Amino acid sequence: MIRSLRAMIPAAMAALVLCAAPAHAELSMTADATAVNFGQARAADLGLGFIERHPAAMAYALRIVIQDTGSANWTLSLRARAPDFMTSAAGAKPATDLLWRLDGSGAYEPADILNQIVATGTGDAVIDLDVLLNTNWTDQPGIYTLGIEFTLDEE
Repeated sequence: MIRSLRAMIPAAMAALVLCAAPAHAELSMTADATAVNFGQARAADLGLGFIERHPAAMAYALRIVIQDTGSANWTLSLRARAPDFMTSAAGAKPATDLLWRLDGSGAYEPADILNQIVATGTGDAVIDLDVLLNTNWTDQPGIYTLGIEFTLDEE
């Protein structure tokens, strides 16, 4: 039997919100932040092509804590809630411009509207994530927000 917990965390240049997840007796998930704010893009950020939040190892942008009192096998995944950022600006910014990775690990993965596996395990876990926002000179000034949904599946 597979059971799922879902939490929505919007990540973007503006904010993140954590929504209540259904309660399961043996498995729970919490986040240490309700927002990842990239701030205002500067000319240097546009020149580099990205804004990175806490790029160094052990300096994560978002921490997910999984508590598993029953030692179940679980899978944590994430997905963008829309194909594009919501924005006050003209034009569109694709969700794939938001990238994530496990803290200090290899390459960043672009956000997608399909579930992407973040981690699997058994028992309690602390999962730290780094996030990066691709920028370019064609991005219009404005506030950009993208909802990210984390799903914890128990098998």
